[in-house]
Amino acid sequence: MARSSIKAFNVKNILAVITKNKTLAMCGSAVLVLLTLAALKRIGQFSPRVLALFDPETFKDVTPLVSSVAEHGGTKWQSIFMFTGNILLVCPLGVYLAMVRNDPTNYIVILNYIALSFFTARMNRLKLLLAPAISLLGGFTLSEMSLLASNKLNFSLRGFTLPSLYLPAQLQPMFKVKNPTKTKSSNILEILVIIILSHLIFHYISIDISHFNYNGLSTYIRTKNGGTTNDDVKNSYEWLNSNSPTHSRVLSWWDYGYQISGFSNRTVIVDNFTVNNFRIAIVGLIMSGNEDIAIKMLRLLKVNYVLVFAPGTAQHHMGTDISKMYWMMRISQNQFPHIIDESLYGHLDIYEKATPGMVNSVMYKACFYEIEKTPNELTGQMGVNPDSGRQVLTALNGEGVKLKYLEEAYSSSHRTIRIFKVKEQSPFWTNKFDVSI
Repeated sequence: MARSSIKAFNVKNILAVITKNKTLAMCGSAVLVLLTLAALKRIGQFSPRVLALFDPETFKDVTPLVSSVAEHGGTKWQSIFMFTGNILLVCPLGVYLAMVRNDPTNYIVILNYIALSFFTARMNRLKLLLAPAISLLGGFTLSEMSLLASNKLNFSLRGFTLPSLYLPAQLQPMFKVKNPTKTKSSNILEILVIIILSHLIFHYISIDISHFNYNGLSTYIRTKNGGTTNDDVKNSYEWLNSNSPTHSRVLSWWDYGYQISGFSNRTVIVDNFTVNNFRIAIVGLIMSGNEDIAIKMLRLLKVNYVLVFAPGTAQHHMGTDISKMYWMMRISQNQFPHIIDESLYGHLDIYEKATPGMVNSVMYKACFYEIEKTPNELTGQMGVNPDSGRQVLTALNGEGVKLKYLEEAYSSSHRTIRIFKVKEQSPFWTNKFDVSI
């Protein structure tokens, strides 16, 4: 009887494979040497982004700017599944099959998959590096399953039932059949492969349709008439380009810097390539501080317009600046602890428990200015945040938002983009500190 080439999958066999294989031994040695040198402080310190891969909480307070970037945050497996489909679920089986095949060419793929799976869980951006390993393992797994189903995996294995192929070699003869024909389990496996491939095709097509239909300028929005395309971002940039002086300076959170300067052809204070943490902290100070604090910085930077992404009057998926205010506050507090105090904002509640610090912030005022006069597009209720369906504090108490140094210049059709003009300084205004008696 031909002895199976598949070895038992246990710790002893795995250690034997590792010690016999030069590739694995070299990789393991390199990792050990690197970790040893790092522990002995014989090599330069790693950047915060690299160190955050090993302990995400370490630099949360030291470098809040790094932690604030969505791509630097942890990855939810639902997010990976959306981009990979059910191929993600068969990859662990692919690791097992690749190990028991004892093929040295598979070990690099296995190590790459395991390492990047660990790091991708800590940094969202690494999904791009994990994708090739998932593709290789997924394709290998489906190929092996197809060969097993057709009983063509290996001539020496013909005549064995499918479950026996994953058992230790000494136990496999107990499950050998006399006539090596297709079994019921083979049919089940074939059906399983067809289901996986069918779901992959449907999943990828639906994801591609969604991504090609909606981009950073045109997004999906849900109103009482159903889903529709939201052009608020594009229209807002067009308004800036057509209705503001060419020398205007626009202040927004750094996420939208490239878009504003590219589509509106206006100068921005910070953008996606701003490496000066202090400059970004000033923008965070303006957004999370009150108007009296903000106006000093706005005039110092010669800002003409302030642009924010607001919750609006309908459900959309663009993200809002009010949800990013936590990081604006943390980044500015890191540079201006004597001005910004996290405790003054409570839990960033914007409803009945909102604190005075939150309600008086420029971000709150810009997002919810005159929202008490604006009906929600789904329910018709006034002053409602569409993300939660609840009224914000200034709508509940009927006071509304009162602006001191800003005035509304433009609001998009769904009020998801709000642009405010900084009032010009009166020629009769004098700084009290400049007055000498």
